[in-house]
Parts: sequence; structure tokens; C-alpha cells
Amino acid sequence: MIIAIGINSSKRDQFDLQKRINWIKQSFNKVENIKVVSYQGLTVDLCKNMHANYIIRGVRDINDFKSESRIAQNNKELNPNMKRY
Repeated sequence: MIIAIGINSSKRDQFDLQKRINWIKQSFNKVENIKVVSYQGLTVDLCKNMHANYIIRGVRDINDFKSESRIAQNNKELNPNMKRY
């Protein structure tokens, strides 16, 4: 599993990137086959480069769900092999 942290220069993060990476690594330190990466650009491009066919994204509320649904549709159009669940 790849846990990817997207870098968006137009957003101000509450915690710095390395701190977030370390927290994730600590949370999964007993789980095998976890890779934590950061990236800029489109998530679908990262998936292509890393040969990943699935994206799982978190949602906090209905507004996130609506936004993520649009993003999922865009990802599907950019990469028809991408699975949606």
C-alpha cells in the first residue's frame, strides 16, 4: 500500500510535511508493505508512475464527498484503467 501526501502550494498545512510523514510511518510501523511518499501534481499521474490501480481518499463531510466524487470522475477520465470504489 502506498500512502501518498499531496503537496498543494495554494494551501497552508497545519503541520509540516516531514512531521506528517513521520506520524504515518509510526502509525504503520508494524505493518509490512507500506510506503509513504509525498508528491506534487495529479494523483492519477502518481498512480501511473507507481503502477497503482486504486485510490482511497478520505472524506470528512458531505462537501468533501461531493468534491471527491468529481475528482474521482476526472481521474477515471484521465486514466480509464483506474478503479473506483
